[in-house]
Amino acid sequence: MANYIFDFDGTIADSFPVACDVILKHAEYLRCKQLSRTEILHLKEMNIREALKYIQMPFWRTAAFVRKLRKLGNARVDEVKIFPEWRSILNALKENRHVIGIMSSNSHQTIERLLRKNNLYELFDFIHSGTALFGKKRQLKKIIAQRGFNQNNTYYIGDEVRDIEAAQANKIQAIAVSWGFNSINRLKLAKPEYLMENINQLKSLLS
Repeated sequence: MANYIFDFDGTIADSFPVACDVILKHAEYLRCKQLSRTEILHLKEMNIREALKYIQMPFWRTAAFVRKLRKLGNARVDEVKIFPEWRSILNALKENRHVIGIMSSNSHQTIERLLRKNNLYELFDFIHSGTALFGKKRQLKKIIAQRGFNQNNTYYIGDEVRDIEAAQANKIQAIAVSWGFNSINRLKLAKPEYLMENINQLKSLLS
């Protein structure tokens, strides 16, 4: 039996298009640089600190920026889709008695709403939400300790460089997926144990 901890946005939920549209349309409210669509795609080649610098977001204003971005994004939550392949992947993991959970920066309310809408909520053993933008390493360490997970058979699956770094810092295996925020080339530089080019590859790995 293994323990699988999933990021949510960009990994399970296809929320990147909505997040991009929010940044494009609400730069003044967010107090960040007005980006073009080409520049938005360029962000996929950066880690989170590089991206914040590029959009001219000083570190001291990051928390407020994230709150505003989340508020605007959550107002459009019904536009966000769950990647359809997740139903069979998660059902298979539960049938094989693996532990599956979520660790995400998004709110519990939003995560629960999308999972319930897609009849996936009951499949998860736990959801840790509201993780600080730079707090994934600490939160992951807390989850592992509280649940008594063996690091040798615990995996964190995410779409960003910071997900890989959080897994590596806690000596668990990182599974990076290329259909979210960071590009496959940028993820490759972070050297995850596994790098999935598409969701069917992930399905084969987890089976």
